[in-house]
Amino acid sequence: MCWCFEASLSAFIVGVVVALIWGLYFKEWITLPFVLSYLQMQLTDAVLWLQNSECNKTNQITMFIGMTLLWSQPFWLIICLRYTGPKENRLRLQFPFWYALAFWVLFTFSTTLGTFFPEQFPGHTTSTEIFAGKISCGFKGPMGHLMWESPRRHGGEWYPSNYVYISLFFGSFFFHQPIQRGIFHFVWFFISHWVTFYKANFTNESGSFWCFVIAIQAASKILIIIFDFIYKKITKNHNQFIWKYIAFPRSENLQYKDRKQQKNK
Repeated sequence: MCWCFEASLSAFIVGVVVALIWGLYFKEWITLPFVLSYLQMQLTDAVLWLQNSECNKTNQITMFIGMTLLWSQPFWLIICLRYTGPKENRLRLQFPFWYALAFWVLFTFSTTLGTFFPEQFPGHTTSTEIFAGKISCGFKGPMGHLMWESPRRHGGEWYPSNYVYISLFFGSFFFHQPIQRGIFHFVWFFISHWVTFYKANFTNESGSFWCFVIAIQAASKILIIIFDFIYKKITKNHNQFIWKYIAFPRSENLQYKDRKQQKNK
């Protein structure tokens, strides 16, 4: 969510380019929906910056779309974890999959009510006084970054907890096999998220530092690709740690089908 329209749009474009390079290099496309659920936040921000903190209809609808896609991230992550690695991952992640889907649906339902039917909920409020009494909007905060105000009621009766998002997002890595890959990506995402919140001093603008998360992820992915490319040039083989524990190969059952099709030919 960066500092301005140009920074947000640039972060989105760079993130998409890196995601496509990563997908082409590792033949890893199953992660793309999850990656796009991350990158869309910068595109959402770019639109919000154009509104100049005016809580108009475009601002509200953009916020609604952005928040809905944001809270879909655990679902798309679990899709990635379920359908890569050993086929047993499909069973291991079955409950988190349905839980994340129900969580996403509940969030979309509650956000729809708060955004489009706020008059039905007299307890409707926002977490700051800047747009008190308004529905969901994005605006420039005290630190100069975008703040996202989402509709909620006192006590959060209609609003899924942030802790559910965090537990689904980070907890899912430990259901994935091989566990080394799950642990690596847990640490990778945890560090980038922790740096983000630390940079924001744990204020209401912490969500506005997603551009830092994307920058860390994009830079590290480019470095990984460069390292593996050079490694292969020197040793004539790909780095096994990267291909086994960092990249997400397609699940064994799909690989088996590919081998079977090749034999039939």
